[in-house]
Amino acid sequence: QFYSLKVNPHCPDKCSCHFYHFAAGINISPTYTVIVNCSYQNLTSFPSLPQQTTVLDLSHNLLSQDSYDMLDVVSQNYLEITSLILSYNNINCIGTKLLKMKLHRSFKADHNALTEIPYDFSLLLQKYDHNQISLGSNPWHCSCNSEITDQVSGTIYYP
Repeated sequence: QFYSLKVNPHCPDKCSCHFYHFAAGINISPTYTVIVNCSYQNLTSFPSLPQQTTVLDLSHNLLSQDSYDMLDVVSQNYLEITSLILSYNNINCIGTKLLKMKLHRSFKADHNALTEIPYDFSLLLQKYDHNQISLGSNPWHCSCNSEITDQVSGTIYYP
């Protein structure tokens, strides 16, 4: 019943939404988090999400730089995301708007058109010891000022 009221009406078309965590007790309001899977749906824009979404899979879609530029992480409920998968899209620049997100579990943007990521964003990704990061198979443009590390489970490139 709680799912039908709070999550299902806000689940994007073509996506599946499930409780990732749900806890309820006597005289206590339920707490919950949501996992949203929108992979392989030919999406051309970032969908608005149910509140409390913490895991989002947008892999294997048609997301472009224009799609990314139109994303509003606040109004579309992206602030609580701890795991974001953008693999196999066509995004060429990750701006600083993702700094508002938590992203302490995983960030995957392999197989896109990324040439660089902001330094502050790379620091956010490296902040957590067990963060899973995948940025491979992108056409990186590294200069003399670039740094490449493999301290975590992925390679991080930043200018």
